[in-house]
Amino acid sequence: MGLVTVGGTGMAANHKRPLEDISAIARRLTWKSNLILALIAYVALHLAAEVKLQHPVPIDRIGGYVLKQLLITMAMFGQYILPAALLIAALVSLVRFRKQQSLYEGVALSQDIAALTSLAWPEFELLLAEYFRRCGYSVATTFGGTDGVVDMRLTMSGERYLVQCNQWRAYKVGVRPVREFYEEISAVGAAGGYFVTSGEFSAEAAEFAGGLNLLLIDGKKFLRMINDQRVPAKVDREVAPVEKVMATQ
Repeated sequence: MGLVTVGGTGMAANHKRPLEDISAIARRLTWKSNLILALIAYVALHLAAEVKLQHPVPIDRIGGYVLKQLLITMAMFGQYILPAALLIAALVSLVRFRKQQSLYEGVALSQDIAALTSLAWPEFELLLAEYFRRCGYSVATTFGGTDGVVDMRLTMSGERYLVQCNQWRAYKVGVRPVREFYEEISAVGAAGGYFVTSGEFSAEAAEFAGGLNLLLIDGKKFLRMINDQRVPAKVDREVAPVEKVMATQ
């Protein structure tokens, strides 16, 4: 009995995993991308569901016939289920995008560091994602992965950059998390990275990052960068590829 129970659980988990993977991917896409994928999925699966198999079937081809019929049946249901899931993901992404823009505009009008320190961690991550998006980066984020070393992955001109953001209110960010983040940058071969906090960095952390393809951005600097968003020259200076920023410091 125990073996049957374990096996059944494992099979259920295996069946759920593809759906979970699709859901995770959809959450990372923009609402426009999800809409386009929903349309493509419906058309492709609808065409597959309309396929008519020839009858009768020779006995030596019965296996292939059963497999094709199974795929057609899956397409019949999938032509509604998958597009619906993608449409829901598009709606969620659109709501998140609107919230992200509204949050950014609110902080951009403030000169007080409390505009950053008062944010909850997910809001701080949304704010940072919107900043990099407006600077021309393609942003991929987990939105909520507070335990990970990497919170965002940026792409610009074929180069990859990693981002870690921390909502530190009462403490300075020490050298240990900065070192771990840099090790991740080196391990994946990224062009550089940005470590952003609403608080401050310790002197040891700043010393460690000196000369590396890693830019430390504390709360005051981040707020200034947001306020300077309307000045292209300042924006380009702050978020240029890390190695160029370090070369000019």
